[in-house]
Amino acid sequence: MTAESRIIEKDIVLSDESTVIFSDNVSRATVTIKGNLTGSKPPLLKPRATAKTSTSQNVYSIRAKVDSNNNGTSTSSSGWKTLNNTSIANSGQLIANTTKAKFTGYHQMKITSSSSWFSTANTSLTY
Repeated sequence: MTAESRIIEKDIVLSDESTVIFSDNVSRATVTIKGNLTGSKPPLLKPRATAKTSTSQNVYSIRAKVDSNNNGTSTSSSGWKTLNNTSIANSGQLIANTTKAKFTGYHQMKITSSSSWFSTANTSLTY
């Protein structure tokens, strides 16, 4: 009888988070904005990631996107996912085109319709 050895691969799950407290002098609002990038690399598959932007209260507009540098050969993007009058936006999942990739999450909000887009520090993951 021979023994067979098998290597069982598991998902590699990573995340990165950034939080900023923003005070708007015009509207006199103070809002905490949080950016979160979560990724995974399932066995035998390409890595994937999702960006999430959240705020401590509803804001006029909030958005998130994730980009991927596909091992230096190409780039891809989820595109901005923008929602109004809410406190959470998700980019949707982006799957890299290669087995090695660097993901960058972008997280922005507008407190009022006349505000500029305010960003947190970007988030990133590398597989």
